This record gives sequence, structure tokens and C-alpha cells, in this order.
Amino acid sequence: MIRFAVGSILPAEQAFEAAKLQCPQILQERMSGNPSVMQQRLSAYLLLAELYTTPLPQICWDLNGKPVFVDCPLYFSISHTGTGAAAVIADIPVGIDLQKTIAVSNALLERVCIDSEWIFCNGGIDRADQNDRFTHIWTAKEAMAKADGLGLARLGLKRILVDVPNQIGQANGRSYDLDFPSVDLPNTVCCIAKLTK
Repeated sequence: MIRFAVGSILPAEQAFEAAKLQCPQILQERMSGNPSVMQQRLSAYLLLAELYTTPLPQICWDLNGKPVFVDCPLYFSISHTGTGAAAVIADIPVGIDLQKTIAVSNALLERVCIDSEWIFCNGGIDRADQNDRFTHIWTAKEAMAKADGLGLARLGLKRILVDVPNQIGQANGRSYDLDFPSVDLPNTVCCIAKLTK
């Protein structure tokens, strides 16, 4: 069972009011810092609350900073970027990433991609296609890092391997199926990474 939702960022007042009703613990535990980021994060948690359909179980953060349900066998992940938010819930480890199209450079390719990913990016017919291909790689790496629970910094960008054409990847010795659903947000790529059983 995997369910996901993608939507626009809610206006700040609407996001905070809805969160008071649907996920008040999030407001209490993890809402400090930049108001714009808080608004985006709340929008993602509200999508998660819609997917769960009953009151959200208690959420805590593990030692790596990954949010997890307490006393609930389901996994979830959220993402947000500028104008959009996303959430996924599943009965297997899962991660989601939502990203505006990234303008790729050779320096960025070198920092992020292994040889096969570099070749895939440079196979684009023009700069826009190369940017789109790189954004698919980036979102896949982010989604797998979230599903794994360690994050990009601990796993290392070049140790997360992505095969976009075959929609598979590997991170931390684990295999993932990748899905790139279409989203109704302009110039935005979404990736869902599901641990292969």
C-alpha cells in the first residue's frame, strides 16, 4: 500500500489554522525558524494528514532526524519546494522528494553524479532536457536518502546510485524502485523511492 499527494503551498494563515486542528503536535515540536519554510512544512504535513484519513499518530524524530510515527507500522515522508508540497505513506520504507527544475553545470554534475548518471544527463537533446534529467537524478537521490533514513550528507551523493531509465536505485546496500509521477506544478519533478522487498 502506497498513497501519495502533491499540492500547492497553502497561504500562511490557512496552513497554521488547519494545522491547529489536524496536526497540532507538529506546531508544538518542529515549527521554529524561517516562517516561509514553516508554511511549506505545514503544507506537507497537512497533505500527510489527508492521506492518513484518521488523526495522525504521534510523530517523533529518530536519532538521524527522520520523522517517524510512534506505535504505528506505517512509514511516511514529506517534501516541499517553493510553491509545492508532497507527502507519501506506505507499509514499506519510502521517501519522497519534490524539486523545481535545477539548472545543471559541469561542476554540479561532477559533485553529484557517477559516470553513468553523467552520461544520462548529457544525453539530453538541449539544456532544458539536461536540466530535467539532472533533476530526476537529484530527486531520486533525495527520495532514497529519506527512505533510508540517513539523509544525503551521511550517505554521500555519489554512493546513492540512480538509473532513471529503468526506475531503480541503490543506497546503503539497499535496492529501491523509483517512481516519477506527473505533478500539476510547473517545472517540478517528483520522485517516490520504495524499498524493494
